[in-house]
Amino acid sequence: MRPRRLFPLIIALAALLALATSALAALDYPRPTGPGGQPSAVGDYAKMLPAQAKQAMEAIATELYQKTGAAVVVATVPSLDGESIEQAAVQLFQKWGIGKKGEDKGVLILLAPTERKLRIEVGYGLEGVLTDATSGAVRDQYLLPYFKKGKFAQGLLAGEAAVASLIAQSQGVKLTGVPEVKIKQGVSRGFSLGGLFVVLIIFWLVMRMFGKRGGRGGRGGGGVLPAILLGSMMGSNMGGGFSRGGGFGGFGGGFGGFGGGMSGGGGASGSW
Repeated sequence: MRPRRLFPLIIALAALLALATSALAALDYPRPTGPGGQPSAVGDYAKMLPAQAKQAMEAIATELYQKTGAAVVVATVPSLDGESIEQAAVQLFQKWGIGKKGEDKGVLILLAPTERKLRIEVGYGLEGVLTDATSGAVRDQYLLPYFKKGKFAQGLLAGEAAVASLIAQSQGVKLTGVPEVKIKQGVSRGFSLGGLFVVLIIFWLVMRMFGKRGGRGGRGGGGVLPAILLGSMMGSNMGGGFSRGGGFGGFGGGFGGFGGGMSGGGGASGSW
């Protein structure tokens, strides 16, 4: 009789364990890495970002980290599998240890396209710069307007650059090619601000790649190619544009923003 009584309990425990294991596995993504296994600021686990968008995000995050010690990571996941976007962001933030231990100057921008959810998760050390209100303004002005149009790469690039600009301003440094952001609380000026922001960033990145090639006078075509590529990148959700060859480099040593940082639970969530 005892084995029969225990059988339903064993089945229930096994089911709970399976559910727990499934939930953990769904969010058990490793720290993002790039070529050669080097740490990367972009974890595109949903496989939705073109190469040039990831390169642009990597360049901004790397320069910010090397000038300020603050780490901004952009991640996409195919699904939350029943978790809230807030829980998922905290789990990944803690697992990856975004930012240096003890300083906790990290930010995670997490996108879950299946659930149409977004989260800006802020580390303890940046809560004074990226308050909940400021994070919400970045969401409304730089991220969601693009997401509503299905332009996820542009939205993530604009959002990351806006966050990076705010952090850089707070520490009195300038980022190459990234305009300074002036957040207006409670004012949704989304697409016009974010659109201009992305145009300026992409223009700088394209010119950076081709500037040296024009060098000694060229043959009159040096300014045409960057213009064509700029238009290509801005169209079709950044699906076209330059190839992955060449890269951006120039910030020596790459991104190294995983050092055991902790999340404070602050930030902003959103959906579209």
